[in-house]
Amino acid sequence: MLRSSIKRAEHRVLVWAMGLDGALTCDFLKHTEIEARSFVDCHDLCREIERGAGALILAEEVVSHPDSGTLRTLLASQPPWSDIPVIVVAERAQHDGKLSRIFDDFGGVS
Repeated sequence: MLRSSIKRAEHRVLVWAMGLDGALTCDFLKHTEIEARSFVDCHDLCREIERGAGALILAEEVVSHPDSGTLRTLLASQPPWSDIPVIVVAERAQHDGKLSRIFDDFGGVS
């Protein structure tokens, strides 16, 4: 039972976004049969990452959120062989050098 719950946790996608964006992203992923869970609080998200996740999806606005340092610290503490994929959804027009530097802090960002 424990082994199957761990495996299941590693296959889910965790989403951190403000407003309805997280819920809409999860609804979209569920239609493709991908288990997803949305968070508006970084600390709750970090607790769930520690339980296991297959990937993170972050909205552009949360990467510079004051609480995002907690997430960066957690991701930086991962062994290199187990980096969780991080996908940041950003508006292309706003993608500048500042945002690229922030992405560097998050490790394997797409």
